[in-house]
Amino acid sequence: MINKRKIAVEKKQNDKKKQKEKNISRKIITPVIFIIVLAFLIIVILYSILNRMIAINNDLSRNKIKEIEEISDISDDFAYINSKVLTHMLKTNEEKMLLLEDEIAADLEILDVKVEAFDKKLASDDIRREDYNEFLKNYKKFKKM
Repeated sequence: MINKRKIAVEKKQNDKKKQKEKNISRKIITPVIFIIVLAFLIIVILYSILNRMIAINNDLSRNKIKEIEEISDISDDFAYINSKVLTHMLKTNEEKMLLLEDEIAADLEILDVKVEAFDKKLASDDIRREDYNEFLKNYKKFKKM
């Protein structure tokens, strides 16, 4: 009987030890699972942010840089035509003056096409519209001269 009691007591102690081990493992596994889920959520959020940044970068490289290049091209062409006009003013040879006038007229036609194309692309509520309208006003004055 004593052996049976000892066995029963030992069995209860073993059950208590197993229960404590289960409780300890639950206490360890629960925060680990929470950390894993939290890390996964953070990765998903960072992935979505990265995708948005890629989309913004693509928009900048496709649209905005092209617009800046178009503005630069218009500005360069305008400066080039202006230098031809100044050269024309300094010429005394009638033949060279007529040749320059033809070149200037052809260059102005090309520039008109570029200006009109950019004008169509530029939205009416764009913050650059005011500066662009000022350029158009000066450009029209320049062409009348």
